[in-house]
Amino acid sequence: MCAGYLSDRAKQLSYELAFNLTSYLHGEQDYVPWAAFFDAVGFIAGMLSTSDAYGPLQVLVHPFSSLISLCDW
Repeated sequence: MCAGYLSDRAKQLSYELAFNLTSYLHGEQDYVPWAAFFDAVGFIAGMLSTSDAYGPLQVLVHPFSSLISLCDW
């Protein structure tokens, strides 16, 4: 439920607030929230790929790659 809500509302939030909401992912092991997160990040990365903001985005997202390895799906 939370992942769907965040996914639906992400279009209406500032990037700062949207990324702050991802803090709950540190304890998340279900597939759906992670899929929503990576779909959104993939979209943002595509938009920022040719800008100076792409590097900071990679730095922001990198810690999540180690958390996803803890998931059992």
